[in-house]
Amino acid sequence: MGNTFTALRRTVEPASEPVTTALMKDHLRVTHSDDDTYIDSLIAAARNSVEEILSRSLISQTWAASFDSIGDNDRVRLPRPNLISVSSVNYIDGDGNSQAVSSGDYITNTTSEPGQIYFTTVPDYDSEYDNPLTVTFVSGYGASASDIPDPIIHAIKLLVGHWYDMREAVVSPQGNNPSEIPFGVQSLLAPYRFKYS
Repeated sequence: MGNTFTALRRTVEPASEPVTTALMKDHLRVTHSDDDTYIDSLIAAARNSVEEILSRSLISQTWAASFDSIGDNDRVRLPRPNLISVSSVNYIDGDGNSQAVSSGDYITNTTSEPGQIYFTTVPDYDSEYDNPLTVTFVSGYGASASDIPDPIIHAIKLLVGHWYDMREAVVSPQGNNPSEIPFGVQSLLAPYRFKYS
């Protein structure tokens, strides 16, 4: 199978959101500007929520994933597809110092899902340390909203619309079962959900 990351943090946020304020207001049929800041906050929250549901990055962003060990066949499988590029690979040596791995000592595979790096020279990391290997990488569908599949964009719009109209944590319309995320959103996102295992 391969290795599993033991720590993951976003180090650089996406430069933009998948849906602009203007497009979202068109979807909501809002013509005034009183709620622009609130709508923007909902867009960001919806994007984060969708990314968590999918275990994917949407607009390009940078992550740092740490590992306790290198997996089978001297490879590391990276979370949050799609992998765009690897920025750096660092490891903790026997003296407890952080060392950089030369880009010539690994091969980046951006076509597989998840993206991977293959070590041609395995770094001499100290397995006595927690998270001795850290890979910093860029992932996402691309740098602009046009790179993201339309169903995902539509799911974000539906989610923002739901939150904009129903300003409570859980809504139970017409006595139906309470739901925090509308069924239509889940249906739109289901084909794109990634499970890292």
